[in-house]
Amino acid sequence: MFFTPSPEEVTWAEQRTGGRESCFALVLALKCFQKRARFPSPDEVPDVVIDHVRRCLELPDDVCPDHGLSRSAKAHRKLVRGLLVVGPVLADNDPEEQEKLIKFNTLLANLVVFHNALDISDIVRQLVAEGWQITADQLGQVAPYLRAHISRFGAYATEDLRRQPDPFDPLLKEIDFADVDLAA
Repeated sequence: MFFTPSPEEVTWAEQRTGGRESCFALVLALKCFQKRARFPSPDEVPDVVIDHVRRCLELPDDVCPDHGLSRSAKAHRKLVRGLLVVGPVLADNDPEEQEKLIKFNTLLANLVVFHNALDISDIVRQLVAEGWQITADQLGQVAPYLRAHISRFGAYATEDLRRQPDPFDPLLKEIDFADVDLAA
């Protein structure tokens, strides 16, 4: 389940909190932020998620997530943003930090679009190999830029970072682009 905290996340939360309730609240805030890219109000978190995180933390049923004081909840949100490298960085008015953040976000968006374009190319090649007829006009209706169901700060698999990727093949020889009127 997505809301299952890793051992590293649990250790991180335990090192930053003073009690079971506070640790529970911090882990729950972290997992909710990873899934929804925002901090939900306590009544928005489904009971099944709360129970799941409670079981993962091996807490008794009577322990409830509690940030304590409102300033503790604010501190927890700041800790989560810091762990996930997000937050109001631009509020600092530091031009160098602003430029770094803009470059990072642009790079991240470009990587997502490039990865999606590679996936689309692989799928098109597979469909053509299976006998499907795909035209350039049909392919033109597919966009590599996702517009929905994006978890910008979600949990992403990084265990394959050391694996050598297949060579990049930008050509789709299987599609005839001769009849396409490319816009200028």
